[in-house]
Amino acid sequence: MSVWATNTGGTTPPPPPVGSAARVAFVGDSGYGSNFQSVLNLIKSEGAGMTLFVGDTAYGSGGDDDWDAMVRNTLGSADPVILAVGNHDVSDSNFSTVRSMAQARLAKQSNVKCSGSYAEKMTCTYKNLYFVVSSVGTTGSISDREAFLASSLNNAPKGAWRICAWHKNQRKMQVGGKSDETGWTSYSTCRQKGALIATGHEHSYSRTHLLSSMRNQTVASTTSPYTVTEGKTIAFVSGLGGVGIRDQETGGSWWAKVYTASQGATYGVLFGDFYENRADFYFKNIKGQIIDKFTVNKGY
Repeated sequence: MSVWATNTGGTTPPPPPVGSAARVAFVGDSGYGSNFQSVLNLIKSEGAGMTLFVGDTAYGSGGDDDWDAMVRNTLGSADPVILAVGNHDVSDSNFSTVRSMAQARLAKQSNVKCSGSYAEKMTCTYKNLYFVVSSVGTTGSISDREAFLASSLNNAPKGAWRICAWHKNQRKMQVGGKSDETGWTSYSTCRQKGALIATGHEHSYSRTHLLSSMRNQTVASTTSPYTVTEGKTIAFVSGLGGVGIRDQETGGSWWAKVYTASQGATYGVLFGDFYENRADFYFKNIKGQIIDKFTVNKGY
C-alpha cells in the first residue's frame, strides 16, 4: 500500500535553546539557482547549526563557484555544510574544486570535526552526533565503502547519535524511478548499529517507518516516537534542494511519509533537533508548510 502525503501546514517549533540541542538540516540535489537560494534562506531562518548535504551540488563545473558563494553568502563562510558526494558532483561538476571549497569552509569553523577522505570516506562529530559519510555507489568500490561504514560505526563515540549518509539508493529505499545502486549491505550495516540513514538522489522526500530489515522492508513500528536500537532504524531521502521535483512511481507499507510531485511537492528541508536521547524531526518546505513531523528516541 502506498502512503500519500498531504500538505499539513503548521508552524515551525521554536529554535532549540542554546546548548540544549543540535539542529541539523538534511538536504541534497540543489543546483545553484533561485530554488536553492530559497532553500538556503529556509535553513538560515530555521537556525540550523549544521547542514548535511547529501550530494549533487551545482550540476555543472560552471556553477561550482556560484554554489559555494551562495552557501557562504547565506549561511556564513564558517557555517558547517558537510557534503556526501553525489554522482553529478563527479560527472558534471569538478569534484576536486567542490571538495576543496567545502574543506575551506570547514576549516573556518570549529564546531564540526571531520577526518578521512572528504565526502567519500569521512567521519564527523558535531556536539553529540557522529556522522559516517560514504560515497557508496558513486565513487570507489562498493565493498570498500561497506567496510569503511562497518569500521567507522564500530568506533562510534559512546553515547553519540549515529548517522550514516550517502547519496544513492536502493530501488525500494526511494519512491521514484531509481534502480538498485548501492547494494543492501550498507543499509544493513547502519541498521545493525542503530544509525539513521540519510540519502538524496531521488528528487523528492520520503521516510520509512522503523525497520528491522532494510532488505525485506520489515516494519518494526509505525508509531512516533520511534526508538532506534541496534537492529532497528529509519531511512529517509531528502532530495528537494532545488533541481526538479519527481513524481511517485512506487510505494509500500514501509513508507511513513511520501512527498513528491504527485502530492504537489515543492522544495524543502528535513530538520532534526537532537537532544541527548531524543530527536525531533520536521520537514518544512519553502512555503513555510510543515509536511512531516516525527520523534526518534535513542535506544542504545
